[in-house]
Amino acid sequence: MFDALQDYKEIIATWAMVIGLSMFGGLADAIMRYRREGVRMPIQFFLLKICCDLFLSAFAGVIAYLGVWHFSSSPTLTAASGIAIALSGYLGGNAINIFATIWEAILKSKTGGA
Repeated sequence: MFDALQDYKEIIATWAMVIGLSMFGGLADAIMRYRREGVRMPIQFFLLKICCDLFLSAFAGVIAYLGVWHFSSSPTLTAASGIAIALSGYLGGNAINIFATIWEAILKSKTGGA
């Protein structure tokens, strides 16, 4: 029974590290992006945008972790998987913006710019 409890603790710790690493990368990106834009906004709107960015970065980090787990056949975190997870969290929000921009361009070309 003790071994099963230890396994659960390791699984929970791994997932907490994955989500924490990716959200840390996403938070760094969000702070730099909002500073660069220089737009003043109410604190409630700012916190909502930060929460959305953190959710996107956590999602990107989980997807990166699942990819690393698939290709390495091991759920343990390594330095390389930590780097991949943090970078995917950092780039998660940007990737969504890039895909949205591409999608808008495709729609405008199909509809004649309307």
